[in-house]
Amino acid sequence: MVKGICRKQVIYATDHLYGICQKELLKVLAWQVASDKGTVDVGKNYKYLFNYLPTDKEKELSDLLNFSSIEKLTQSLYATMKLFHQEAQYLVQKMGFDYDK
Repeated sequence: MVKGICRKQVIYATDHLYGICQKELLKVLAWQVASDKGTVDVGKNYKYLFNYLPTDKEKELSDLLNFSSIEKLTQSLYATMKLFHQEAQYLVQKMGFDYDK
């Protein structure tokens, strides 16, 4: 991901950012929903996930999807990392696990 940004390879960087980093964030959010509501159907590629999340979380996730330039990709990477750590820490605390940064 960072390699793609440094080399200004937008397609490569976008693929890694969304295909790996943001998919893991979506997985954590889906686990949060399941821990709150029990078994739910978030749909293929998380298409129903927003049905279970607060509106502000939908906005926050949508803001991560601007891949229009290297600068926007870089901003999205940092915001994705921050949100992932925030949500993962919340989830593991709720479930009684340790979170090792």
